[in-house]
Parts: sequence; C-alpha cells; structure tokens
Amino acid sequence: MLDLRQQALSYLESHHVMTLATYGTGGPWATAVFYVNDGFNLSFLTEDHTRHGRNLAADPRVAVAVHEDYADWRSIKGLQIQGRAKPLSQLAKAGTWPAFLAKFPTVGVFVSDARYMAVMARARVYRLEPEEIWFLDNAKGFSRRERISPR
Repeated sequence: MLDLRQQALSYLESHHVMTLATYGTGGPWATAVFYVNDGFNLSFLTEDHTRHGRNLAADPRVAVAVHEDYADWRSIKGLQIQGRAKPLSQLAKAGTWPAFLAKFPTVGVFVSDARYMAVMARARVYRLEPEEIWFLDNAKGFSRRERISPR
C-alpha cells in the first residue's frame, strides 16, 4: 500500500494536464496546460502574450488543480496545489526538454520542425514550487482532503 505522498506523486505522474489559476489586472484566470513533474515541482510552458503569461510576469502566486473528468462525485480524486511559479533560465529550460519529450512524444515536432521551432524558442518554461499541497479523495468521504508537505 502506497503512503499518501507516494499516492499523490503517482497521481501526478499518471496525468498530463493541470488547471493553472493566476491573477492579474483583468482579475482571476484559469487555463489548462501540460506539465511535467520533478517530485511536486511542476514545469509548464507558456508564452508571454497569453493572459496567464502576463499574469505570471506580474505575480508569481498560482493555484493548480490536477484531476480527471468524473461522472460521480464519490469518485473525485486529485491534487490542489498553491505556490509560486518562476520562469526558468535558458539553460534550465533546455534541461526540461527530456522530461517533456518523454511524457509527451508529440512535443518532438516543436523541436524538430522549423514551423514550430520559433514558438518553442520564445516560450517560457515556468516551474511551480509548491507551498501547500492537498490530495482530495472523495472515495474516503465527501470532500476528504489530506495535506502533504511540499518537502
């Protein structure tokens, strides 16, 4: 039986999309983005001109939800994470590519096809460093959340 921390990490590794919530001059905003994880640190791509990209440039505080589309509330399971997302340096950005390519083989077109290479060159990679992590599992009871230490 996996302990709570291992369950949550396994859940992160087996999912692909997170809902990223940011806040800016236009108010709150949420968007779906692909992510890769290194433990509970989550890396994702964005461009500066997107609404969430502009919000991140102004305020690194974010909230994230990772979950599936459940039909029965008793089945709902997922992660809720709060923290700060910071842009990675070019060197660190390059270091994330093996993880992105391993998790998302179709991303290879962005680094091998000239039509997409410019997009990837200007895209930023952000790393979310969690300050608070909650694992939700309604199979254990309605709105049952357990806190996990980020470290």
